[in-house]
Amino acid sequence: NKKDYQNKIIEKELKENPPANKREFFARINKLDTLKWANKQQVAKNVNERLKQYIYSEQEDLQQNYLPDNLDKKFGTSRELETQKNTKELIENMRRETKGKIMTRFPPEPNGYLHIGHAKAMLLSFTVAEREQGHTYLRLDDTNPSNESEEYIQSIIEMVTWLGFKPYKVTYASDYFQQMHDLAVKLIKKGLAYVDYQPQDVIIQQRIDKIHSPYRDTSIEDNEKAFKEMREGKLKEGQAVLRLKIDMEHPLFVMRDFIAYRIKHEAHHRTHTNWCIYPTYDYTHSLCDSLEYITYSLCSLEFENRRESYYWLLEALELYRPHVWEFSRLNIKGSVISKRKIDKLIKHHHLHGWDDPRLMTLAGLRRRGYTPAVIRHFCESVGVTRSENEIEFHRLASFAKDHFVKRARRFFAIQQPLRVDILNYKPHTCEAPYSPPMATTIMQRTLTLTESIFIDQSDFSFSTESNGLNPMSSIMLRYLKKSIVFKSALYDGQGRLEAIQVELRDAIEGDRPIQWISEENALRCQLNMFSQIYLDSPDPDDLMIEEDEDLQMINPNSFVEYKEALVEKDQADYFQFEAYDQTIDMKEPSISPTAFQFERIGIFGLDPSSSKEKPVFNNMVSFK
Repeated sequence: NKKDYQNKIIEKELKENPPANKREFFARINKLDTLKWANKQQVAKNVNERLKQYIYSEQEDLQQNYLPDNLDKKFGTSRELETQKNTKELIENMRRETKGKIMTRFPPEPNGYLHIGHAKAMLLSFTVAEREQGHTYLRLDDTNPSNESEEYIQSIIEMVTWLGFKPYKVTYASDYFQQMHDLAVKLIKKGLAYVDYQPQDVIIQQRIDKIHSPYRDTSIEDNEKAFKEMREGKLKEGQAVLRLKIDMEHPLFVMRDFIAYRIKHEAHHRTHTNWCIYPTYDYTHSLCDSLEYITYSLCSLEFENRRESYYWLLEALELYRPHVWEFSRLNIKGSVISKRKIDKLIKHHHLHGWDDPRLMTLAGLRRRGYTPAVIRHFCESVGVTRSENEIEFHRLASFAKDHFVKRARRFFAIQQPLRVDILNYKPHTCEAPYSPPMATTIMQRTLTLTESIFIDQSDFSFSTESNGLNPMSSIMLRYLKKSIVFKSALYDGQGRLEAIQVELRDAIEGDRPIQWISEENALRCQLNMFSQIYLDSPDPDDLMIEEDEDLQMINPNSFVEYKEALVEKDQADYFQFEAYDQTIDMKEPSISPTAFQFERIGIFGLDPSSSKEKPVFNNMVSFK
């Protein structure tokens, strides 16, 4: 049949002319006269099937040849280096270890909480593997005991799970401390690493000026001895480092003999006091990827200039080389991402913690009320490119609105209550919907008018220019089809407005409807409203931490608490305390247990600090 005929031609080309890469092979097959009659899509499918079974020659890394969904073609080609090419033996070892599976990894440092940018990286790594029936490691890059803690590790694992991802394995860079140490010894024996006793600031300046270290040509024997002394704890912190002997004339700073090991006499959260030397990120990153036989090392663009050092190290050690592909990080305009800055703001009590709802940390977004479905769908919409992009926060909020308009129950809340006494009161009831606005089934609740009700202070003014209730105009009580007309005001002993007196009449055309809560159905609650943490700063992470410039630009109104707010008491049965919405699928029609739409105010998430006596709600989407 046609497929068998196509496969014979493809097989012949594979044997007679081994392809340099996938794109080159596709181009060659498409030019063959013997396949001019064939359907291009069917040919491409058959080529893909054959290439996945084919062991490539030394001309190119196997993984580059079949990127899922053709990442390079779709999102832009990454730089290729001679040092990234694997030998046939390395490729065969990789295939044997992975059983032919695509392997990716998500490798956060446990020195803070994950943020929205990590969600994008996580989504890419996990979905690339899932689409090819592969696996993804969650690897904690725990090489700096000074900044890491069990709290951060547990929060990372929790957020990965909450977003709906299931790691193939949870590993740690510290799992490979002994192997990385032994590889460092191997580099020393090959004359590719040396111990440098100069202060760090001197080393940095020499690297900037392309000046060779006076220790660069120390003998292999002396370097072996010195590194052993570092390992045995005989040297003080800062007294020595191990550097890789690469190229001090290289145009890239990272290639000018970067530091591979430094001394830290600190206990590690997992290895305790077994080690007093710790590998740096530049040394650890590529080695862990290689030791785990990662197929695609996906990372953000700020690491693009580390590509040379990544592959130099693996080539020097004759280790398997993953395919590195960089993508633009996800930035939310005006948000604070810097871990150092967040930590400082917490210590100065400008933030309540890493899960402060004003932050773009995943814990903060979850506390605010965002669901995994909203975050994942938002990240998918941003897409994967190699071009830097900065997203406005309102775009994320719009995804929350689209999500909750079908899932959030709606009812009344009052931010700043004003008591209204009805002089000509008569009992009235009405039906009002409490089902989500876009729900397929309409559910009703009964509203009962009492002699005293509450409206929002913003809906009353003594100014006749206002568009709310004032001495010259009436407003309608929503769903009741009755309006109230101002008659007089009541004041407390301090001369402050305490209540207003009104009369009830039938609504007329032009009366603006407002939310209201009867006195008997009013439950005290707290509504939290949020805005940007810093004033007039498009990129808060650029603010200087050392000079406290950032503290001088704190927005005093970034977190406004309405502690005397009211909500309908008879809706409290729907409040699920100490729970988070776990919805992952945007198409799932279930009603949210923790998100609510307060008419004319916004969409809010129930804060986990809430109690039945006083629920607390965090604003996700504002209608004002």
